Amino acid sequence: MSFRVRKVRVLAVAVPVAFAVVAGTALADPVLVESMGLDVWEIGRLERQLQAEDRVTQKLDADLQGVQDMAALNEAILDDVIAGRLELSAAAERKWELNRHRATTLNHLDRHYAGDSYPQKVAQDLVARAGRDDRGPGLRDRLAREYRAAYGVDLPKD
Repeated sequence: MSFRVRKVRVLAVAVPVAFAVVAGTALADPVLVESMGLDVWEIGRLERQLQAEDRVTQKLDADLQGVQDMAALNEAILDDVIAGRLELSAAAERKWELNRHRATTLNHLDRHYAGDSYPQKVAQDLVARAGRDDRGPGLRDRLAREYRAAYGVDLPKD
């Protein structure tokens, strides 16, 4: 008998025997088969799980982009106030309209500021954030005058 024929016969017996051993092991000890990476019966479930995780990742990416966009808009409003391109009360109204739906914003304003309205609290927050800008004492004085003119009371002390 030739070497090729013998090799084919061995393979014809060895492959089904190996398959039977793996299948028998899978029935007897599924954890062992899974740890060896031979758990082919779970591929469909794993693909569905991967697709679900991809959808979650896409949603989180979109949420993150939304938060980053909101932060950029809030920063642009603050920059306009500091530069004098936008009056404090108008900036507070604009920022309030952008952020009024965010629970964290309401929480922050209620915890740190007093006022008759949320736009008034937002104005105080803008002044506090503008105070971190190193543009000298004239900025705070200007914003305090704008605050008094808009809300009829003096800007609360820090």
